[in-house]
Parts: sequence; structure tokens; C-alpha cells
Amino acid sequence: MNKDAIHICSFLGLKLDFLDRLEDMPPNIPEHRTLSYWVVIFLQNNYNSLGFTDKDSLDKHLLDVIGLDPLSSTAETILVRACNVLHHINASEWAEIFIKDEFKYNLKFSEQDARFPFQSNKTKEWFKLPMAAWNSNDNNDLCQVNIVNVVIEESEPSLATASLLRKFQDEQHTFLFHSIDYESAN
Repeated sequence: MNKDAIHICSFLGLKLDFLDRLEDMPPNIPEHRTLSYWVVIFLQNNYNSLGFTDKDSLDKHLLDVIGLDPLSSTAETILVRACNVLHHINASEWAEIFIKDEFKYNLKFSEQDARFPFQSNKTKEWFKLPMAAWNSNDNNDLCQVNIVNVVIEESEPSLATASLLRKFQDEQHTFLFHSIDYESAN
């Protein structure tokens, strides 16, 4: 089995053999879609193949049947998200939302090359882009921006902002705070 596939399945909370069906396809077919697409399609197919009574309630057994590891934090996250929402959607849709979020917000799964200055080896320290990376044609010094990458949990944005403001207080510069997911930034 492909080590990358095992790592991806493990990280996403899927059963370790979940992506094996990609190996059964002709080599050029999987390349026509993103990995995120294939994971979602396989989850939907597994869900659609169940009998009507098997789809009654969202629980660990149902997540197991559609392809998730029932002992994973993914299964726990999906169950918690589902119980906090009043409207009803099926297990496949909850799993699909989770997978799409991981591919959208998790740097490990970004399907695009980094075109913005996130450098994982440079977090919580200021740096500038080399002039060759500027998108400006006029080489104006005003285009030179001090950058700091901060990776924070959802519960700490105000703490991170306050910390950065203390480090960057002078009247010659303006502090701009911008938060965005990796895919949207690209």
C-alpha cells in the first residue's frame, strides 16, 4: 500500500484502505480530479449503497460503514458538529463538510502551490519578501511590507493580535491584521 495514501487516510480519519480503489482505476483517471473530490465521492458512494434503515441515525457505526475510522478524532468531530446543529443532514454530508474543510484550511492538504508568503519555518518572526517576489512593476519601497506569519487556534485570535501590536508600535508604520485560509489566500 502507498505510504502517502496511508498517511492521508490516517490524518483525515479514514480507514487506512479507503483510497485503495484509486489504485484499481486506470492510471490517468484519478489525475482528472483532486484528491478531495475522490474522498468525497467515495464517502457518498458508500453512503448511497446503504439500505434506507441503515441511514437512520448518525453514529460511530454509520461513520465506520461509510469509510471513517470510528475511533478517530474525525468521527468525534463530526458527531459533535452534528449534535450542535438543529437541521438534519445525512452522515455523508457531515463527512463531506469535514473533508472539504480539511482540504481548504489545513496547510498539509492544500492542492495549490504556495503563492503567498507563508513560510512554515518563519512563524512569529518578521520578514520581508525578496524584491524578486514583489508583484509591483515599479520597485517602489512602499511595496515593501513587513510580514509575520502566526498560526493560532480559533480561541486565541485576540491574544495573537495584541501580542503583535505590542511588537510593532511606532508612528511610522501601520499594522494591518489579515486572517485567511490557505486555499483562499492562494
